[in-house]
Amino acid sequence: MRLRVLDLFAGKGGFSQAFRDKGHEVYTIDNDPSFNCDLTTDLNFWVPCGKYDVLLASPPCTEFAPWGMPKSWHPNRKDPDLTLIRRTIEIVNDLKPKWWVLENVRGSVKFLTPILGKPVIRGFQYLWGEFPLIPKFKPTGKGKELLSPSKDRAALRSLIPYNLSLALCIAMENEL
Repeated sequence: MRLRVLDLFAGKGGFSQAFRDKGHEVYTIDNDPSFNCDLTTDLNFWVPCGKYDVLLASPPCTEFAPWGMPKSWHPNRKDPDLTLIRRTIEIVNDLKPKWWVLENVRGSVKFLTPILGKPVIRGFQYLWGEFPLIPKFKPTGKGKELLSPSKDRAALRSLIPYNLSLALCIAMENEL
């Protein structure tokens, strides 16, 4: 059975890449037209429609990232805007996918835990949602800070590691 996957904040598509590679139907949404997603829109104004088995969401982490670093690096950090997090939960509630996964950085835990509960998985990526447990996988992501300066450095740093995408895909396939 093919899974229907909705990838919100898709960027370069890393979160859903393994699903696509394994032949599942993937629909991507982002607000940046340079990513060439299936739909370019602001999720705050998007009306959810369709039936999806899986919803993947990796909201921007730029406001959360400073909270995972020493305060001396960001002495004037402000509480992040949680609008996109709340909107993601509204979309999950509207679409009612079988599984959903929200990913973000360590600095988001303080702000997302009161809304979503404790993260299901903690590591280089923090995951919340309803999804089958995945086997231990070797996280990748360390070294992203070493990427050379470029116009798409931020997008490359935000890529979800392929092995995480694959582990989630396989766990969901095994539950079918």
